[in-house]
Order: sequence, then structure tokens, then C-alpha cells
Amino acid sequence: MYKDYLIVTHDTKISTYGPLSNAGVAWFDNWKTGLTSGTYSKLQIGQDDVVHIANGNSVATLTSFTAGAVGNPPTATLTTSALDLPEATYIVTLAELGKYLMIGTSGGPTWATRNNYKKASIYLWDR
Repeated sequence: MYKDYLIVTHDTKISTYGPLSNAGVAWFDNWKTGLTSGTYSKLQIGQDDVVHIANGNSVATLTSFTAGAVGNPPTATLTTSALDLPEATYIVTLAELGKYLMIGTSGGPTWATRNNYKKASIYLWDR
């Protein structure tokens, strides 16, 4: 949950449900699009008030999030490549440690084959 909304990623899309504290709660399907297909899209809400999203070998961000009026979707800016990681490196988890966003990855030629390789890294991003 973020700013009274449930944010859900599915395939290349982001949908929202909210505002949760209002009787006029609504589902906004395909609210944002452009994520990498077929990969994990885990979310991490940062201390910097930014929603960070695992997006293949990039970190995507949602910034300037503003709630919508009842029955209207919120507004925000989606940046699909706020941080790019090396090719054949795929984000599998996100966490925060102090001011850093920790980015856990696994590697391989493709997302589908990444578990066949013993390659993993943790990247720290000081945003």
C-alpha cells in the first residue's frame, strides 16, 4: 500500500485500487504500462518517497504520486529505466538499507534461463 492505494504489477502493467479510506474505492486497470514482460516486478517504497520497481535489468520508479478524486485514478510519473544494470542481470528482489536501495539479482542469458547459472549479485544504489 502506498498513499492510500494498493499498487499491483502484472506483466507490463501497473494497476491501482483506492483510495482505500474512501467509500468510492475503485480499480484502475492498466493505470501505467511499459514494464518489462515476463520478469518479476517487485515493489519497494523508499525512504525517498519513491516507489521502486524491479523491471528486468532496470529499476523503474513511480514519482510525484498524487491521489485522484473519488472515481478518478491517481497521477504519477513512471520512469521505466531509472537505473540500468548490466545485460544478462535480472532483478529478483529489492530492499532498503539506510539510504541505499539494495538490488538482488540473478544472471544468465535470458530471464527464463537465469536459474541455470550460478551468478548472483547485490547492487547498492544511493539514489
